[in-house]
Amino acid sequence: MVYQTGQCRWFFHCPACGRLAFISSAQVFERVKAGGKLCPHCPELKPCKDGKSQSSWCGICRTRVFQPAD
Repeated sequence: MVYQTGQCRWFFHCPACGRLAFISSAQVFERVKAGGKLCPHCPELKPCKDGKSQSSWCGICRTRVFQPAD
């Protein structure tokens, strides 16, 4: 599911794996909409303070990803 939260701001939610992705770039949104990869830079996932999830940030694509810890 894709939701628009404001001008040039979107978030994606995958109910199957629980991953959330926040996007602040219209170019990245168009790339994903066309079937491309969310972030080709593959930033490292780091544990969140709650210990139940992981997050990453890509300053180039301006995307933040949260996913449940394995």
